[in-house]
Amino acid sequence: MATIRLYLDDDGLEATASVVAIAGGELALDRTCFYPGGGGQPPDHGTLLIGTKRLVVDGVRADPGGVIWHACDCGADHALVGCSARLAVDAVRRLALSRYHTVLHVLNTIALRGHGALMTGTQIAIDYARIDFRIDSGLQ
Repeated sequence: MATIRLYLDDDGLEATASVVAIAGGELALDRTCFYPGGGGQPPDHGTLLIGTKRLVVDGVRADPGGVIWHACDCGADHALVGCSARLAVDAVRRLALSRYHTVLHVLNTIALRGHGALMTGTQIAIDYARIDFRIDSGLQ
């Protein structure tokens, strides 16, 4: 079943969820506040607390079925399935990425409306962002 995406309804950086699956060093939850990346924006990082076990999440992805997988050092510990987890997104990272993401949208709009420039690529990191444009000069 697809993961409930809490980040779509609010900007909450913490939540509780239930572990529903573990595979290949990744863990799936029934719901998450972790953004899996997309639209040029990298995924969230943060931590999961399951009982007394603290797992560092250093990647998040959505599979074609809508299940969001959290990359962490959970190994193949299937005993975690069914357990409650406390989720905490790295707030500083999320804010940096979302600010760059927003400003690139603004720059894209200015370049397109003011100069007819089409965006051809972007790159977003926590300490910089880049946007590429194609501007047709009309020269043949």
